[in-house]
Amino acid sequence: MSAHRGPRKRRSKRSKKNDIITTETQAKISEAVGFRNVLAHRYGDVDHDVVYEVLHTDLHWFERFQREIAQWVQNRHV
Repeated sequence: MSAHRGPRKRRSKRSKKNDIITTETQAKISEAVGFRNVLAHRYGDVDHDVVYEVLHTDLHWFERFQREIAQWVQNRHV
C-alpha cells in the first residue's frame, strides 16, 4: 500500500513463517498496517492524493488476504 508503483517480481511462494498466505500478500498487508499507522497517528502531513490512490487501487489485497485465509481454513478441515 505504498505510493511506489515500480515493477516487482511476482511471488507466489508461501511465507516461510507459515503456509497460510503468500509472501506477496503478507508484504502488502504489512504495508497496509504501516499506512494505517500513518493515517491514524498523522505522522507528518497526509497526502490525500495518495490516500485516494490506495483506496482505488490496493483494496483488492484485502480480498486476496481473505481468500487465502479461507482456502487455508478449508484445506485444514478436509
